[in-house]
Amino acid sequence: MLEQWQANRLLAVPKVYTVTNMIDLAPGVDYDYQLESDDGYEVFVFDVRIPRLNVSKTRFQLRYQRNIVLARLCHSAPHTNPDGKSVESPHFHTYQEGFDDKFAESLESVHGVINSLEVFCRRVNLPVPSVQGGLW
Repeated sequence: MLEQWQANRLLAVPKVYTVTNMIDLAPGVDYDYQLESDDGYEVFVFDVRIPRLNVSKTRFQLRYQRNIVLARLCHSAPHTNPDGKSVESPHFHTYQEGFDDKFAESLESVHGVINSLEVFCRRVNLPVPSVQGGLW
């Protein structure tokens, strides 16, 4: 478990792609891309999930130490936060101490996969990657 200041620092640190900055956005994609902080000290995983049968459930996620979700942008069903507040899709989850990634906020101005990717990258301090496949 992270303290909130640690999660905030990890989200804010500039990130770079370690292998490639080309990602695939074709339906059916379920890839993990390796990232690191620009100083090479921290290691992250960038998950891209686009279901083949229901592309409206696209998800971008940033993990730290393979199992700590720092941020996630979801295009799926509405979400209910632990405080009972309902959040429409798309929505953006961020790590909160004591709740992990259970809280989300609505992203009403986000439309489409490319725009979602751009917003996600901006929020987690990651350069927007080059894109191939499935620009639907």
